[in-house]
Amino acid sequence: MEEIKEVWDTEREAMEDKFEKLRDELKIAVCQYSDYNDYWGMLEGLLESYDESLEHYDFEAWFSGGGKDSRGKLTVRAMKMLRLTTGLFQEIHDLAELRLKRAVDNILEAGEEAQKEILGLEINQEVVDRIFEQLYDLEYRYHMEEAYEGFLEFVKDIAGKEKP
Repeated sequence: MEEIKEVWDTEREAMEDKFEKLRDELKIAVCQYSDYNDYWGMLEGLLESYDESLEHYDFEAWFSGGGKDSRGKLTVRAMKMLRLTTGLFQEIHDLAELRLKRAVDNILEAGEEAQKEILGLEINQEVVDRIFEQLYDLEYRYHMEEAYEGFLEFVKDIAGKEKP
């Protein structure tokens, strides 16, 4: 009897370790996505605002799109670098979203008990698809625990909604 209890305790500890690893993977992925999404959004906003400024204050550079007549102008070089930087952050954002998707998929694949333990509810592929269709609605929260808790609330909200 003692041996059975020992085996059961070992299996339970292994399962708890697996859940903890999945939870940590999700927490890091959520926070990474949240931060990079916020940075990318700020750069997109800056790019849009700067484009409008160029349209008003340096129309020739704006109109030529940085063509040969405006080469070498500081404002044009700034626009090109801002576009490049924004594009790089979009790629970083996209990679962070893939990491988050992989973390959620790993929890989905781990089964109902893992889902309940980590997310607080069971989910299915339809819910996962809706999470990522609506991920742009996820509110940015600076602190790791708040971002993670916000994501869990977001998932519960998505899972609780009827598909339109």
